[in-house]
Amino acid sequence: MRKKIGELLVQAGVVTEEQVKTALASVRRGQGRKLGEVLISQGACNTTDIARALATQYELPFVELPENIPVAVSSLVSVDFQTEHRILPFRLESEGRGEKLHVAVEDPADLTIVDELRFQLSKQLRIFVASPDDMDTALARARGEPLDIVEAEPLDEEPVAAPPRPRPAASAAAMPWELPPPPPAESNASGVDVLEDLLGAKARPGSVKPPPPPVPDDEPEPGSGKPRVPVVMFGGAAQGSRPSVVLTPTPSFSEEDLAVLDDLDRLSKGEEPSLDTEKVKPARMVASLIRLLIRKGLIQELEFLEELARK
Repeated sequence: MRKKIGELLVQAGVVTEEQVKTALASVRRGQGRKLGEVLISQGACNTTDIARALATQYELPFVELPENIPVAVSSLVSVDFQTEHRILPFRLESEGRGEKLHVAVEDPADLTIVDELRFQLSKQLRIFVASPDDMDTALARARGEPLDIVEAEPLDEEPVAAPPRPRPAASAAAMPWELPPPPPAESNASGVDVLEDLLGAKARPGSVKPPPPPVPDDEPEPGSGKPRVPVVMFGGAAQGSRPSVVLTPTPSFSEEDLAVLDDLDRLSKGEEPSLDTEKVKPARMVASLIRLLIRKGLIQELEFLEELARK
């Protein structure tokens, strides 16, 4: 007469009699679980302990399945058949003129499927008992499924911080024009100072010149024979206003110079120049830049005109 699982576990020193009695009481309450399942759920033993006890109960050898099973052995039975019936061939042993196939089962209480397998393969079989966890791992490996393997990390090593990723360089094509460098943080430069810096008219250290002599009160008015150089007004707001500074006489102008002056006057009114010479191009660029700065709100038109009149 076979010994009971609880008795075998007590004899093996795996559990105590009190743990077996507690587990049997749970089984009798009709929870539908076997004694071994209850002992495992209570933490009294593990699946390997139950598998060893079953092997002893049915007088079969216990086996820990190898990690690598030869393909010639595993291919004898389909993986679906092995998974469905929880049966696993793992070794082929030569015996005399024939071969004996080693087969692992999870529950040796029902060996009907073993007899069917013996008939289909026409081979002698040797039955072993394996733990359910071991069977799950071997079948997953046979199906080609990845195993959940956790690698241990040393505790005495500090994590290495990843190097900072370099910022991508700004593309020059992203800006429609080249902007000047920003002024220092402590600077309180006004829009007029920025404009002078753009035009190159701002005084540099070491290059300060004495102011021009004041204009005498008896300086002749325009039209008295001494020509004035016209002042270019931008934005169109100061059209028709007279310049507040009387300029010094200059030599007589050539026809080309007069045409250039006319084009500058057209530019001040927002019109296109009639000439396309090297003398007009810089003025056109400056006029376009001043109008752009006024539209952007970087400078005020009245302040610019007053500053320009002082120059």
